[in-house]
Amino acid sequence: MRDIYRTFVTSPENRASFAQTLREIADGAQGPVLYHCTSGKDRTGWMTYVLLRALAVPEAAAEGDYLASNTFRAAHDAQVRAGLKQSGRMQNPDLLIPLQEVRQDYLDAATARMEADYGGFYGYLTDGLGLDLRTLAKLQSRMVR
Repeated sequence: MRDIYRTFVTSPENRASFAQTLREIADGAQGPVLYHCTSGKDRTGWMTYVLLRALAVPEAAAEGDYLASNTFRAAHDAQVRAGLKQSGRMQNPDLLIPLQEVRQDYLDAATARMEADYGGFYGYLTDGLGLDLRTLAKLQSRMVR
């Protein structure tokens, strides 16, 4: 999972997708925007972390929001594991827990890569995602009242 999170920073395709989502949010021409991924926790969690940080939300608060997925997903994830065990499809479905959860060390892997590649969050936004100051200002104007 840490390697996957690093690709949020290193993969040109991932960066292009995250940048496009931020541009669409900043543009606002399409009205409300919903973004999601397969499980709604990894790419969606990173996107939300980046969005919050771009809006000057303190890092600790953005991290807390990211980690809140575990609280909201816990009951459903436990049901999935119980169903797999009960059906006999998996002897030890607890092996899935690292895939079902978000973890601080997953986020830390991406942010460490971001620091190494771009010198910090602002460098990731501008050099990594190719966002200009106008787009960042529009994002701030649209999302913060």
